[in-house]
Amino acid sequence: MGDTHVRDDRARLPDGGDPIALFAARVLDVLVDRNRRTSSTLRPDLVLALAESMVTPDGDRVEETLAAFRRACISPESMADAYIPAAAQHLGLNWVSDRLCFAEVTIATARLQALVRAIGTRWGGDPAHLPGRRSVLMIVPDTEQHTLGAVVATGQMRRMGLSVCLRLGPERAEVIELLRARTFDAAMLSIGHGEGFDVAGRLVDTLRRSGSRGMPIVAGGAGAVGRTDVAARTGVDHVTQDLGEALAFCGCAPLVPVGAAVPAKMSLRG
Repeated sequence: MGDTHVRDDRARLPDGGDPIALFAARVLDVLVDRNRRTSSTLRPDLVLALAESMVTPDGDRVEETLAAFRRACISPESMADAYIPAAAQHLGLNWVSDRLCFAEVTIATARLQALVRAIGTRWGGDPAHLPGRRSVLMIVPDTEQHTLGAVVATGQMRRMGLSVCLRLGPERAEVIELLRARTFDAAMLSIGHGEGFDVAGRLVDTLRRSGSRGMPIVAGGAGAVGRTDVAARTGVDHVTQDLGEALAFCGCAPLVPVGAAVPAKMSLRG
């Protein structure tokens, strides 16, 4: 993906010849058939295979996983939008049940995120000044560890024809400099936990002071699920887990209809 900045190594693969790097590089070579399916219907066996191949990767294991997706005619879009988030959820449940340790889940999730980013290269980057293209600033606050949901949503919006600038863990000064240099039609925040509301609130204040006047700000993420106080505590204009709803609220109609591109309900979860 193009205009995507990170402040640290949370979204990068570990070095040292990790076979996931090869897996990510080959996904597009294998899963590019126009007849491949983009569907929100998940096959549990493929979710399990993908999750397990991220935990203990080796050349044979990842090749077997890739072959299974190829045989099932799964598109890169479905892998990014549906299978990778489902695999991440599977890893999280295994951590909760003590089947995997925190380090294993963290590294496996970083590999999944790297895979999303590799797949996303075919959807283009972020031409900031393309005439007529609506622009969205997607931010994950610097206290958040869960960035996969925001990366997935960024890819979805880019496929819809929107220009998206993704920032993971930016410093306040970086946000101010960005807003002085560029104009955005909307801003989105991914909040992973309730403890991040204060940080999100300060970020919203920065967006209000330095961003375009009247720019709508929407929040989503796991930390906002089931909460009724998110808007009051952070100052955002709207809270939702539905990407289509978020874009409609912001007046950023996609060039490609939401329903035709992705399973929108999962978009802002992270």
